[in-house]
This record gives sequence, structure tokens and C-alpha cells, in this order.
Amino acid sequence: MLIADLVHSHGTTFSGEYRIRSLMLGTSRSGAPYASFELGDMTGSLKSYLWIDADYGPPNLTEMDHVSVSARLECLDGKCVGLVNSIQTIKDYGAHPVELIPAWQCPLICLMPYLHQTVMVIESKPLRNFLVSIFDDDSIALPFVALPASRVNHHSYAGGLLEHSLECAEIIICMPQFSCETRELGVVAALMHDVGKIRTLSNASKLSHAGFLLNHEALTLEVLNPHLQKLDHEWSDGALALRYLLTWKNHTFRQFPLMTIAEAVLAADRISAGLSRELSDFSALPLWRNATKSLFKDGFWRPQPYQEDHGNRR
Repeated sequence: MLIADLVHSHGTTFSGEYRIRSLMLGTSRSGAPYASFELGDMTGSLKSYLWIDADYGPPNLTEMDHVSVSARLECLDGKCVGLVNSIQTIKDYGAHPVELIPAWQCPLICLMPYLHQTVMVIESKPLRNFLVSIFDDDSIALPFVALPASRVNHHSYAGGLLEHSLECAEIIICMPQFSCETRELGVVAALMHDVGKIRTLSNASKLSHAGFLLNHEALTLEVLNPHLQKLDHEWSDGALALRYLLTWKNHTFRQFPLMTIAEAVLAADRISAGLSRELSDFSALPLWRNATKSLFKDGFWRPQPYQEDHGNRR
């Protein structure tokens, strides 16, 4: 059960699969040992406690473990905590990997259901498995939902990379002109087109050591390589198509791409980034201003809203 779906009333029992953090050991006033920790999933977190059996000692848990939990809620003064009956670490879990990305990892928690939906909407089994494999990889999934999309250019705030990637994917989803299979390749490419930034940016919107030397696009296939190799076994042409869609801009031997969906992915990237910059530039200006200061360099212009002239009516 997702944490957001819990009925917050005293005595409610629940079970589910979660991530764990902030594990601490303590002793109650009566001298009984206990462990305290947070349980988390994509929807939220819950402070929880486990009484420790003196014969078995504290549970063998570490930060960010996947755990299976059975517990009940205890509520006092409007605040609920989980009293855990049983907890064990798990390697093979039934929950969707996106559901197990903890809310504390994502600054824009409201976007997590959209990420989950974007993965689930993919009908192609090989492509859906590809995305599931990626989001099951903490080395990719955790920074992907936490980092900005750029230092200053667009979506330059924590969680901006996830927001920008979802916006690009949503634009492709809304293009009925392509076949379902081609469109889904475009959706996956749009979602992953900036994944190399998990190697070039830090949480403080600064360049990493790799970022000083390399463009993020040079690292995209390297980041995705283990998961592309899995896709090779399920759908080799699909894996080739994704490699092409993620790198075709570096090809100079022809003026237009071999797959037209590549143009759509590029356009989606530009639209999302452009809107982010435009909204940011106008956000500090009064409504009557229709141009930003840097209009002729990299600024924006907007038309004044139409207003009907009632005074000239006859």
C-alpha cells in the first residue's frame, strides 16, 4: 500500500514495500530497545518504530534498503506513526520501481505519479521493460528525479531534470501522426534525452568534474548502456533506434534525420526549454510589459492581450 493511500486513523493496519532511511537505535523509558526509521515511497514518508527482540538483536537494515513491512498506525494529536510488526529486506519485489523512489529524494514530489504514468502508458513490452530496468537502477533513478535540468538556462532548480524530461515526453505522447511503436520510441527518447546530466551536474546546480570536460550528450549512451544491452536481447532494432534518437544530432553526413520522430524529440526539447526560459523571464515583469530586457539577444516578446474597445460601439 502506498503511504499516501493510508487511512490515517488509529489502529489502521497496512503492509507494503518501501525504502528506509534515518535508522536509529534507542531505548524506551522502560528500558525496552527499539529502532526508529522512516519508510518512504513515491507518495510520501512515515516515521516508524520497531520494538527489538532482545534474543535476536536489532534488524539488519541499512540506508535506502528495499523492505517489506507489516505494521499498524498509532495516532496521537493528529500525528500518526507506524508501529512495525515485521520488516525484512527484499531483493525481488512486486512494487513498480518508480513507486519505490522515495519522496524524500524528489524535490518535486507532485511529478512522481506522472513519471509512473508515463512508464505505464508504454504498450511495447521491450520498451516498458527498458524503462523499468532504468528506474530500478538507483545510480540513475535517484539523481534523475533530484537534479536540475541546467545550471541557469532552463528548469534550473532541484527536480528540474525530471520536470523537463516529463514535459518532453508528454509533447511526444500528444502526436497522433506517428505509429504507436514509433511514437513510443520517441517518448522513451524524450524522457531519457538529458540523462547524461546526472554525470555532469551536481545538486547545487554546479558542474561536476566530468561536466567541466564533457557535454552531457557524450555520456548519454554510457549511462544507459547496461539497460540498452538488455533491450538488445528483447528488441535489437528498438535498441538501435534509441541509440540513434539519442545521438543523431552529432551526425553531420546529412541534413535531416533518418527517423522523422527524431525531429519531434528535438522540437519537444526546444519547446520545453523555451517555455521555461520565457516564463522565468516574464515572471518578474508587470502584465503590461510585452518584452524582456534582453529581447534582441536571447529574450522574449509577447503580444498585448486583445481588449475589445467598448467605447467605439454604435
